[in-house]
Amino acid sequence: MKTGRMLMPSRLVVIALCLYGCSHAGFVDDTLAVRYILDSNGRTGVGVMRVVDTVDHRVTDLFLARQGLMTLPDTVGALDGLVTLNLDRNELSALPERIGSLKRLKVLKASYNKLAALPVAALQCSLLVCVEVDHNDITVLPAPLSGWRNLQILSVQSNRLHDLTAELNGLRGLKFLYVGKNEIGAVDERIDSLVELEVLSLNNNNLSGYPAGLCGFSKLRKLDLTANKLLSLPEEIGDLAALTDLYLSGNRLAGLPSTIGQCTQLQWLYCDNNQLTRIPEDLCSLAKLQWLSFSGNRLTELPERIGKLKNLAVLSLSHNNLSALPESIAQLKNLRMLFLNGNALIDLPKAITDLRELDFKRGGERYGNLHLADNRLCDLPDRVADWADRYCPDWRESQQCGK
Repeated sequence: MKTGRMLMPSRLVVIALCLYGCSHAGFVDDTLAVRYILDSNGRTGVGVMRVVDTVDHRVTDLFLARQGLMTLPDTVGALDGLVTLNLDRNELSALPERIGSLKRLKVLKASYNKLAALPVAALQCSLLVCVEVDHNDITVLPAPLSGWRNLQILSVQSNRLHDLTAELNGLRGLKFLYVGKNEIGAVDERIDSLVELEVLSLNNNNLSGYPAGLCGFSKLRKLDLTANKLLSLPEEIGDLAALTDLYLSGNRLAGLPSTIGQCTQLQWLYCDNNQLTRIPEDLCSLAKLQWLSFSGNRLTELPERIGKLKNLAVLSLSHNNLSALPESIAQLKNLRMLFLNGNALIDLPKAITDLRELDFKRGGERYGNLHLADNRLCDLPDRVADWADRYCPDWRESQQCGK
């Protein structure tokens, strides 16, 4: 049981602060408030100045991460000059309504706690730019979110949200929305009102259909839909003209729309572990593509035009049903990593030996970045075999010859 002495600052501290407070009363009030927060959680040995930053004798930043906090007293509401409040990695199950008194607050971080909800009063912090509350037990966001009219970053990953509702449409200036690793099965189509959105992470949720509102974002650069239950993508995905990163791995996709070739800014495309049987020819027009990953699918062939991807650095095709490669693969002169393991290849194009950058240096040694294991490459021409030896020295050991 905590004693009264633990809850109050020492007598010497009070005297010192009172003397200093003749000209800086605001600082004294702020310091006493922080001292009370620490002492009420048994952190009597932590100095106030270790956890604050000040400007003009007012506490503007409060860093209470990893302090073992069990409670955040209402006293926090007295810190009306606070701009940043970091409560990450504590044991907090709730935040006080008095947090709404922090009218200057711009950054609120409370990830890795035990929060079941955010207080509605937090919506009164209208200057908030960033809210990060990952790894909690939050099931619903406070409403109406229009109170956070200046918010640009909202991160609620690894919680228990079931849907993204219409409340989001009040966040007109939002640029980064991270809601991965929740239980989201539906996204309100009015999400398309987030016209400034640049990054949207919906990975590891329960989406079975591509949300209708996700096709009108003219500024969206990164879209992460990894590990959902998507069966298909709409033709309108080609309208995402600014898209550079698209993550679709771990779904149930049987095909990709040809309009994906209209996403001309695309640089990173991950489609691993789906049920894809082919790569659309139109995808080969994506001149800026650097990373293309289709491992763990059911591909039986590659488009002949794949050689048009001149900037491709990584091509991952492991664990498919490929028995041959097109000659044009040799045109990928910038390729640094090539994954072909776990297929049914019986031969390689002779021109593939033109790929001369499939290695990397570490500690003065060169290592291959070619992966050929578990195929049927049992009778390669000498020149091709020598090339394979250079970039994948142990490729012969795991070929399925005679099977």
